[in-house]
Amino acid sequence: VYSFCYYQSPNAVLPRKAAANGIDILKSTAKYEGVGGFWTGYSSEVMRQWTYGVTRVGLHRIFTRKISDAKNGEALSFQELIACATAAGVLAVPLQIPFDKIKIRQIKDMWYGISRYRHVFHGLSSLLCCPKFASDFKKVFPAAMARTVVNNITGVASFDFLQQRAGSHLDVNATMKTVMFSALSSCCV
Repeated sequence: VYSFCYYQSPNAVLPRKAAANGIDILKSTAKYEGVGGFWTGYSSEVMRQWTYGVTRVGLHRIFTRKISDAKNGEALSFQELIACATAAGVLAVPLQIPFDKIKIRQIKDMWYGISRYRHVFHGLSSLLCCPKFASDFKKVFPAAMARTVVNNITGVASFDFLQQRAGSHLDVNATMKTVMFSALSSCCV
């Protein structure tokens, strides 16, 4: 039985043993949920990535541009890039947590054969109205914050640093530089 706010504790026990590896996950998903199981929680993940990505990358670009303008167009130091990436990551975290929770619940619901949320926005309104969500939010916030800030520093700031330091020395077009620097900076994450 679920409460009015459709809340389920993150410590709830799942009915099945977790899969051991990627192949087991694929087999279990196909066996228990069918092809549709591979897209369970997809709408929540899209909203999570969209809000989080727009905030994280967009604010980083705004912050770096403002600092560069204040320095008369001069390139930012690595420390300044880290500060911009950290600030953008800190502001992005609160946007990702609710959608993560909805996605996890949608996946768990598939396992239980129930459906608490008609769609991602129904799930969002259910979570935000739930008194237990605030305490759970506080529990996961530090880990989500650390993960996001580290990802922003290692991914976004390192991309900018590579572009600033090596970009003018490479004799390739801008698209190729973006692909190369993206590949290198994604290795840092």
